[in-house]
Amino acid sequence: MKLILRITAALVICISTVAAATGTEPVRDAILRIPESMAPMLTEYGKLDMLDYFDSGMDTPTANIVDGQMRITALSDSAATLSLGNALRIDIYPLAAANDTLWMYIATYTMPVPDSRVIIAKANNDEITSRVFRAPDFSKWLTPEGKKQRKLIESLVPYISTAYTYCPATGILTLKYSLPASTSSEVSERIAPLLVGNLRYQWTGKKFNLLK
Repeated sequence: MKLILRITAALVICISTVAAATGTEPVRDAILRIPESMAPMLTEYGKLDMLDYFDSGMDTPTANIVDGQMRITALSDSAATLSLGNALRIDIYPLAAANDTLWMYIATYTMPVPDSRVIIAKANNDEITSRVFRAPDFSKWLTPEGKKQRKLIESLVPYISTAYTYCPATGILTLKYSLPASTSSEVSERIAPLLVGNLRYQWTGKKFNLLK
């Protein structure tokens, strides 16, 4: 009788574990498909290693080929976050489309200032970023007054970095700019009123549209 109870309990635990994992399975598969161009230091073995540690509830990092420490810090049915050392984070999100689920990968270099790049791909890893999202050119960051003083801004700030964050609940992708780390406080204060604080894009099921 005790043996039967133990077997039954084990089966219940096994079934519960499989059921819990099923909801995250597509996101887990997306981790294994992270584009090599986004994280060349991340090997197939490293991806599997991180998943094993995460499933075991361990905070043990996985070493990469440049001696960095990598780990999965969050995993659900709607997102995953990977820390690939001290300066790189990758966020993964499913995007519901008409006849498919697309996958958005956001790689953010956190130092010296946050700077992101995005890749959107099908489940077979065909990249379609340019078909569904167009990164803003510099003019999109200018306020009406900023457009009048564009030459001044460009002379003071040669470029801006952009950090991307996405909210699965609302389908809104938010872009926030950062000035170069070397920018003086005087210059920052001078041009702050001339730049838009952030840009927001709404996922429509077909593409990201800039919200006015």
